[in-house]
Amino acid sequence: MITQVVGGLTDLGHRVRVFQAIPPVYAEWAGTLREIYYYDPVCAGFPTRYPGEIDLIRWSLGYRGALELLGRPDVIVATHTPLYCLMARLAGSGVADVCPPILSWLHGPPSSYGGEHLLRYADAHLAISSGVAHDIEAIVQPESAVHTIFNPIDVSSVHRIKRPAGETHFLYVGRLDNTQKRLDLMFSALAIVRGPWRLDIIGDGPDMQNLQLMGKTMGISEKVHWHGWRDKPWNSVSSVSCLLLTSQYEGFGLVCVEALARGIPVVATECVGPAEIVQPGVNGWLVPVDDTDGLAQILQDIVSGSSELPDALACEKSVTRFLATEVVRNMEAIFINIGHTKYCGRKTQGEGDQL
Repeated sequence: MITQVVGGLTDLGHRVRVFQAIPPVYAEWAGTLREIYYYDPVCAGFPTRYPGEIDLIRWSLGYRGALELLGRPDVIVATHTPLYCLMARLAGSGVADVCPPILSWLHGPPSSYGGEHLLRYADAHLAISSGVAHDIEAIVQPESAVHTIFNPIDVSSVHRIKRPAGETHFLYVGRLDNTQKRLDLMFSALAIVRGPWRLDIIGDGPDMQNLQLMGKTMGISEKVHWHGWRDKPWNSVSSVSCLLLTSQYEGFGLVCVEALARGIPVVATECVGPAEIVQPGVNGWLVPVDDTDGLAQILQDIVSGSSELPDALACEKSVTRFLATEVVRNMEAIFINIGHTKYCGRKTQGEGDQL
């Protein structure tokens, strides 16, 4: 998401600088960004000031120093946890007499990160779904604007994936974390389904071994195919009938949009995110969270042919509002507007269009 947004805003003529405390685990990701800086003094080789030094204070001072060196931005986007709203406020307030406006940008429900009250240190908020926006509104001050922008998808190199004949191919793409993704619900429903079907699972995670054992216990292991981690998962998909996402909760559910953009309908639980993406009767099916029987009935109808798969073109058209160009343009308008709004009791004085 950061790569797409940074690239889109840069193409529109803005300067976007990404600041992180330390280098990312996947170093190649940093190479997708024109400007990325690291501000943790310890990471840079400086010793801690004293035993037990608080990370928040060290990072705030480090970020402040980086801004003093590189120049004050017009807008600060704090992602991805509420803690960074406070850090940005501490750092930004010391760079100039007026703190730049701060926007939070969470990539999941606020409750999944902890410290939700720290969102109040941001002046406004970017929400990736209406459900997340509602959760943020319940936490922050009434005068703090919450903008629903969704997550962007780049379809410039996306091609339609064909549907198989004779056998129903279900697909799961994502992290194997059963607490959130609830593959146990998916397995329990599939164990009831009769007829020719298979499930391809692309992804890895902490629960992979337990889920493989669960598949054997339920008697569906021969129909479940594990493909592990793939850098470009969609390149390994040759044919598919439906994407399955049976999560307990989601911030957005980008994989649903990725599937629909390829003409693949989606069966998902009716949690925040997917409930906003999946339109029953148009591009897929929604089932209440924890409803094993309801999910099994939907899957059985698909396998038996009682339910016809939604039209591929209709699936593709349903994700127009999530296109990267649309999302980035919306973000740009928000940034420009907030840059001209009074905060901290005074009007912000930007040096240009820097983020």
